[in-house]
Amino acid sequence: MECNTMDQCFDRIEAYCQKEITGHPLLVNTENAHDFQCLVKRMQMDGNKTCVFVHDYCGKGLPQIDALFRDVKKKGCFVVIGLSSYVMLLGKKRAEELMARLQELSVAGHVIVLLSHMKEIRLSRMQQDQHLSYRVLLLEGDPTPLPSIYLASPEENSFGQLVLPNIQALLEKLEQYDPVGGETSFAVRTSLHKEVFSESMYSIRSSKGIYKELLRAFPVLKGDLEESWGTKEDWERFAQEWKECLSWGALAEKHFGIDAHFSAILEREYEQADTYETWLYWLLLKVQGASEDAYLSYALGKSRHWQDLWEHIFLSLSSLSFQMREFEKYCEGRKRLLEGQAIPATWVSEYQDAIAQKGRDAIWYLFAGTAWEGKMLFQCLADYDYTKEEVMGVLKTHFPDLFAYMKSFTFTMHQKVPERLVPLLTKYFDDYKWQKLMNHLTPDFKAQVNTLAEHRVYNQFPIRSLALSQMKKENTMMYFVDALGVEYLSYISEKCKTYGLLLSIQVVHGELPSITSQNTEFMNPGVINIKDLDELKHESQTYNYEKQKIPLHLVAELKAIDGVLQTIRDGLLMKEMKSAIIISDHGATRLAVLNDEEYGAEFIVGESKGQHSGRCCRVEEDPGIPFAAYENGYAVLANYMRFKGSRKADVEVHGGATLEETLVPLLQISLKPKDPMVEFQPALVQLRKKEVGELLLVTNFDMADPYIIVNGKIYRGKLDTHRRRAIIPLPDMKRTHDYMADIYDGDTLLKEQVAFHVKKEVAKDNLGDIF
Repeated sequence: MECNTMDQCFDRIEAYCQKEITGHPLLVNTENAHDFQCLVKRMQMDGNKTCVFVHDYCGKGLPQIDALFRDVKKKGCFVVIGLSSYVMLLGKKRAEELMARLQELSVAGHVIVLLSHMKEIRLSRMQQDQHLSYRVLLLEGDPTPLPSIYLASPEENSFGQLVLPNIQALLEKLEQYDPVGGETSFAVRTSLHKEVFSESMYSIRSSKGIYKELLRAFPVLKGDLEESWGTKEDWERFAQEWKECLSWGALAEKHFGIDAHFSAILEREYEQADTYETWLYWLLLKVQGASEDAYLSYALGKSRHWQDLWEHIFLSLSSLSFQMREFEKYCEGRKRLLEGQAIPATWVSEYQDAIAQKGRDAIWYLFAGTAWEGKMLFQCLADYDYTKEEVMGVLKTHFPDLFAYMKSFTFTMHQKVPERLVPLLTKYFDDYKWQKLMNHLTPDFKAQVNTLAEHRVYNQFPIRSLALSQMKKENTMMYFVDALGVEYLSYISEKCKTYGLLLSIQVVHGELPSITSQNTEFMNPGVINIKDLDELKHESQTYNYEKQKIPLHLVAELKAIDGVLQTIRDGLLMKEMKSAIIISDHGATRLAVLNDEEYGAEFIVGESKGQHSGRCCRVEEDPGIPFAAYENGYAVLANYMRFKGSRKADVEVHGGATLEETLVPLLQISLKPKDPMVEFQPALVQLRKKEVGELLLVTNFDMADPYIIVNGKIYRGKLDTHRRRAIIPLPDMKRTHDYMADIYDGDTLLKEQVAFHVKKEVAKDNLGDIF
């Protein structure tokens, strides 16, 4: 039978209940969900009827329909609710089976079965059968679309919408389904395999994993994330976070207290113990980027997991071209990020293999700080041809200490260098350092050394003992650094600038042969004796030339010198002294070791043999060798040979009379004030007739050797007794003009490009006052 109205339907239900028991249930169907809920509510309000809900018969899984039928077969008036929603969940076939079973069901009382969307499932055929039609009521109404259902996995957390805990809760929701003002989709957590619902009449969507469901729930995240970036647990927790925050900025603010410049807390976040926090931080970096750090952004692009970020920070540079415009910017970013980080040996090995394939280009991928990189640098310099410009470019940014050593040091007259030798000395040590670094002695330089060996130019420099006797030593500590030659002056100058130290240099010569026993006239109990540098040069097994041809020892030499300068700086800061003097006995030469050439003439006086790796030999009289000096009972070679029969040098050698062995620096170091005042008072020079113009230089610290350089010319100052004021005569400045001066104290540049004005006084006309 068909019912056109709800009232008509209720009347026929009541008529069924008032009749004698037929032994069969009454099947009431509507295709409209709202009408179905009206039927349910009317039945629930009728105290004479017992409503039986299918969801109440669920155990841990699907409902027990047999148990429900046993209960409603008893005498009484029952209303069964939810059978159709249950069978539609399982599919049309199960719905057909249910309807067939209801058709054959025998009951002892009155049973009304409220159905939905079952008209086309057997009910239409039953209605057309005159023997069955009285058992069916079809309430007319507009069909309502069925809800959609999402099957979540048991461990899946809720996000985006409410996730029902089990099938029982879902059936209860379906029994109450009314799209008018209600939900049109449901999510349920279930352990049942999705194949159970493969033929469902509902639109069923099973879980494809938390990540895909996250993107479905929050489409704004599409394009930002990749599933492989996190584990299932990571994405589940993130889903809850995103549901709360709904933006990357809010998420960053909640966890890290910032909403931008995330790279600033990289090290902090990777040191804390909560791996989820670290992963979330990495995810923020991946998505939001690190625009303030180009290299970190590049490494992030290669990183696929939070745990591999540091590995990519270390390794990614090898995949860049050193010729790219921002390569050095990337190098600086990498250096800053890796500072203080422990690098696993496996990463180092991988990086070594990667850059080894680059051949001569490998030097652009090496940095100071590790022994293997220093070794590879020197090996590349030995194996390949580079221009000086290329090498200095790499050293400047990648090996700053070596760059400071290799910088050209301009010798000047104020350092007690004879004027005619200034150009010679500057170029000589530039060339010497280059060949030491490149581990190669050129024929031209060897020829120059041979020529100088016959001229003994070192004798034109002040002798150390005399220069030392003229230095002020009040409140001064003296440091004897064994084997400190003038080759290190550029490095020492740069370090003094870095440490805020004032430096004054004199270039002097010691006694021959250039060995310690002949150069200790300055020693006394108050002198601090430092042997580290000397021991590196000829006692180290690590750098022995026979085992290690490349000059690895150079880095260790600079480190030893830096240690001395830091000790002095600390002593000055602690006011243990007012100044420090560094003195040396002799220098040393690497190039004589590279030359590896014996002096072949028969030269044995008595039982004497060459000493100090053959650089000198004790003799009773001058042997008359053109390229050897005779001093203090020794024949001293001034070229790069060694006397026959002597042992080879270990790392470097001294005892001879080359410039690098005989010339030594005499240094005085003091502390530069925190806020130094350096100025001309006034910055005006009045030129009066027959008088030499003068500048008054004033500082707030003691000076030792003040002078200015104007247009390349040196003008020396005359200190007063307080050593903080100096008069600087300007004898060749005769005309009105503006000048710029660089102000020095000794070898320390105090201030660059300081302006002053020279004004020539004009004689007044005798009649000038009348007009």
